[in-house]
Formats: sequence, C-alpha cells, structure tokens
Amino acid sequence: MTDEMFQRSRRASENLKESLPAFLALAILSIFLDVQNNTVAASCWLLLRVIFAAIYISGFNLKPANDSRHQAQPLRSFVWALSIVALFDMAFNFI
Repeated sequence: MTDEMFQRSRRASENLKESLPAFLALAILSIFLDVQNNTVAASCWLLLRVIFAAIYISGFNLKPANDSRHQAQPLRSFVWALSIVALFDMAFNFI
C-alpha cells in the first residue's frame, strides 16, 4: 500500500466516523421499535459505505487537480450521497 493510499484510507475512515453514529442510532431504534422496513435501508447503507471506501482508497475516477489542488471524485460523491439518502430513508420509516 502506497503512502497516498494509506492517507486516502485514513480519510475514508474519518468520513465513516461522521455518519456512523447516526446509522447506529437509527439501527438500534429500528430494533427496539421493530421497524422491519429499515433492514433494506440499513443493508443499502452498509453496502454503499463499503463501495465508498473502495472508491476512495483506490482513487478510482479521480479527476486532475484544479487550481486549489482539489481532486474531484464524482463517483465517490454520488455513492456518498446515496448513503445519506439511505439514512434519511431509515429515519422516515419511523413516521
């Protein structure tokens, strides 16, 4: 593993830590309140986060850096957005 891949894996881990508390809270509530519909949404969230990490660490679909040295990864952003949608779906299933 190159140093660049190690740094990307560290950042992917930090990114996961941002949404993991919300996921765990929703998952635990789903178990206690017996919300069966959240099983699919939770599975989707988990799968999307694994895909997100693989894309992030591999650097797949990495675009050239712009003037501010930012390298866009549109596919990674799309997968992240879908994982957030899965969290919202879990939350809306409580209504």
